[in-house]
Amino acid sequence: MSSSYETSLKGRVSIDLPDVNVWVALASPDHPHHRRAVTYWRNEVDGSVSFITQTALGLVRLLTNSAVRGTAVLDVQGAWQLYRAWRQDPAVTFTHEPARCQIELDRYVVAGCVRPRTWSDAYLAAFARSAEMRLVSFDADFAGFSGIDWLHLRG
Repeated sequence: MSSSYETSLKGRVSIDLPDVNVWVALASPDHPHHRRAVTYWRNEVDGSVSFITQTALGLVRLLTNSAVRGTAVLDVQGAWQLYRAWRQDPAVTFTHEPARCQIELDRYVVAGCVRPRTWSDAYLAAFARSAEMRLVSFDADFAGFSGIDWLHLRG
């Protein structure tokens, strides 16, 4: 368990968990939601923000995908360097999976909240719920997951 997670529970320090779509928009000046993501970063961050394994790998995967990024595609080294630069920001932490994450994911699956295209969303929702983090996303599908603190960024 990360120290930032422990601090959030004891000291009530808030931690945001941005979805991959927020990280990509922040990292891409040509992204249609870049301005909205920057506004979130400058004015709406609630404490600190955190990567998790899923969002870190999702960010570098999308930044290196020419079908997604076109001529702005980065090579593996460039994408990883961008991720490392984010991690150097004092406002950015890394949170490991909480012990209750799989229990929360199971609850969403059993409750019928998960569809074939929402597995990653379900995992992020379960992670945010079990870690007591605020999930931040452009994706409206998170409305289907109960019990999460969710900031829906609209473009």
